[in-house]
Amino acid sequence: MNVQEVLKSKMLDSNEAILKMPPSNIRVCIPAVASAPPGLLESMAQQYERFSNVTVVQGVGFVPFRYFMEEKMVGHFLKETSFCAAPDRKAQKENPQCITPSTIHLSEATLLQTVWNHPNVCPSVQHVP
Repeated sequence: MNVQEVLKSKMLDSNEAILKMPPSNIRVCIPAVASAPPGLLESMAQQYERFSNVTVVQGVGFVPFRYFMEEKMVGHFLKETSFCAAPDRKAQKENPQCITPSTIHLSEATLLQTVWNHPNVCPSVQHVP
């Protein structure tokens, strides 16, 4: 089996991935900015009632994903971010229970090294030809 075949055999679509995720008390770390997996995040939002107390960590995000923008997501998802982009500021104003903004400062280096480096789920966007 070549590398591409091995990779393809390990990949899941977003709905399959959602079913394999623990439903509560987990931390999901997603890539920043344009690397965030929209399919997975939308699947999480569609199946929000399945989840509770899920913290989604993203360093910088410019896309207003439903999991933190909609009021009905309170108690299901909480977004932790190190930089408040426009969607984060809007969510903070309209729905403060869905987002915890932070400012990266040297005093928070321990947080970055301990909590953010030990996610339960860490999806990535892969494109297999």
